[in-house]
Amino acid sequence: MDTPPAFIELGLYAHFKGPLYMVVGMSTDCDTQDPIVEYYPLYGEFKKSSQPLKRFLSSVNAVQDEQLAVFGEWHWTYRTASEEEIRRKQHCVMPRFRKITCSKEKSAVLAATLRS
Repeated sequence: MDTPPAFIELGLYAHFKGPLYMVVGMSTDCDTQDPIVEYYPLYGEFKKSSQPLKRFLSSVNAVQDEQLAVFGEWHWTYRTASEEEIRRKQHCVMPRFRKITCSKEKSAVLAATLRS
């Protein structure tokens, strides 16, 4: 079994359902010493959130849903597969979050938005 990394690259990530998140840091759970990902959702109230790295890097059973424009490029969004879709093998296994590459200028704008 592979050991999960103790950290991930900072930057922009897309959730499998479509929303974007800016990963801004890592911390450690004081009780378990497990690594924690700290991020801002790029929607709603932009409140800082966190979750265990293991969950952040986990995979989900998903079904293609619709297309969404992200920085001018079209990406598919997904939804969680139902038990019936899993039974019929009408799903795919994919990462819960995936890294999004964007220009330094766009990254700077997003980072400035979060600081304000």
